[in-house]
Amino acid sequence: MIEVTTAQMYGWIATFLWPMFRMLGLISSAPLLSESTIPRRLKILLAAALSIIISPTIGNIPTVPVYSLDGLLIVLNEVGIGLSMGFAMRLVFAAVQMAGEVIGLQMGLSFASFYDRAAGGQTMVLSRFLNMVAMLLFSLAPFLHQEPKTEPKEPPVEVAYFPVSASVPVASVAQPKAPDPIKPTATPPASPT
Repeated sequence: MIEVTTAQMYGWIATFLWPMFRMLGLISSAPLLSESTIPRRLKILLAAALSIIISPTIGNIPTVPVYSLDGLLIVLNEVGIGLSMGFAMRLVFAAVQMAGEVIGLQMGLSFASFYDRAAGGQTMVLSRFLNMVAMLLFSLAPFLHQEPKTEPKEPPVEVAYFPVSASVPVASVAQPKAPDPIKPTATPPASPT
């Protein structure tokens, strides 16, 4: 029979829940994911799927009961981190939308506006167009930067270098040692007198 302790259960729950709270904060505030046209159940399902994918890669996760005061503080911390990431992304899109407003005013297109339900008011057509282009580039960003596939190169040939010490004179290293003179081993025959 399989025995599961409460410490193991807290570990499994924490491994799944802490990333999920961060993903929920991110999805609720990030552009393109926080649109009102996306159902809430789909957002929660997306956060759960992302947390299941991400949770094995996280190193040290605190094993604190979720219903404790420390667990509540960790939940608030994770949601705050997710919200801040989403608002930082939203800030970039707001800058693009503001640039569209200014460009539209400079071009004389201030009369070309319509009611935008997501913005909650009148927006100019050009700013909405630039916002949609920015969202398209944001969604395609992982696919736009791909390394070209190349043939694997052969490893470079290693050349052995012999280091020369500074204390050894170069002349002694560069000049080979002269061979020893050959000494005759046999004595010459004696001449008759």
